[in-house]
Amino acid sequence: MNGLSLRKIRNHIKQFTNNGISHQSILNWIIKYSQILTNYTRSFEPKLSGIYHADEIFLNCKGEQNYLFDMVDKGTRFLVSSYYSTKRDSKSAKILFIRAKHKPLTLFTDSLPAYRKAFRKVWGANKRSQDKEVYIKLKADKDKRNNIIERIQGTIRERIKVIRGFKEKDSAEHILNLFLVWYNFIRVHQGINMTPAQKAGINLNLNQNKWLDLIYSSQGG
Repeated sequence: MNGLSLRKIRNHIKQFTNNGISHQSILNWIIKYSQILTNYTRSFEPKLSGIYHADEIFLNCKGEQNYLFDMVDKGTRFLVSSYYSTKRDSKSAKILFIRAKHKPLTLFTDSLPAYRKAFRKVWGANKRSQDKEVYIKLKADKDKRNNIIERIQGTIRERIKVIRGFKEKDSAEHILNLFLVWYNFIRVHQGINMTPAQKAGINLNLNQNKWLDLIYSSQGG
């Protein structure tokens, strides 16, 4: 998650082992622990501010344009949900919202029509006028309130640019899911001087090797 490609990780490990390891084996490890840690961390109920920001970024997979939809809680910087999709549509936005579990007090998005349509299906009130109290569509060129999630997406781009495009949708999903774990539970956020999980009331008492401790915790160790 610190920006090394699989082959650079392989070369690093080779310096300290007799036989080394293939980059495919490293990818297999990522997939294995992504599944374990994603299932484990989704079981928590973070204490959130309820002010959500949602957006999407473009990703390259096998030469095609795919999308990562994600949503962050403003007060804790906790990434509430994400969804990797081949389409930039309301169905994808709907899955993003459903994964968030709880209706926000306020939701900010850009002007993509898919968000409004998905909001109506997942959280919409009986009267459309009531939705205006919760759902706020921003114009990016005039309103910068969605900058909070755009900064997070900048961090995602920094991580995946060394990959130079994903090769398979499945492996892309696992890598991005593991990024969410890293962002919420491992990385200390400079703006709050702690991890988003800690800010959201989830304190697992992880030691210096946070990854290993988190894996042990997920196994009941």
